[in-house]
Amino acid sequence: MTSVLTFLGLAITDAMNPFTVASMAMLMALNRPVARGVVFVTATFATYLWFKKTTTEFGRSLASKITVPGTAVFAIGGTLSDAPTAVPLFAAVAQLPQLSVNQFVQYLWLSA
Repeated sequence: MTSVLTFLGLAITDAMNPFTVASMAMLMALNRPVARGVVFVTATFATYLWFKKTTTEFGRSLASKITVPGTAVFAIGGTLSDAPTAVPLFAAVAQLPQLSVNQFVQYLWLSA
């Protein structure tokens, strides 16, 4: 039970990454939000496995020009920039063998 709580605590801590939350919120506000969300989550997950302007109008117009394939590049770049803050995820992964010996169940834990 301790391993489950440790794993869940680490996973929740990692999920609170401000870049990821803000990025997903921005993508959900654009057209084709489901496609963008799926691409962002998939590219972010895949990455784990392997000019400043002050006006919001500039940011909004730039964000609206991101293509769906560009979303994948955005997710990969964001994930790589977040790598140093992923320490809770790495600690959670180290807990997986204690949660289950079955590799499929470990993947389920990791996906959750």
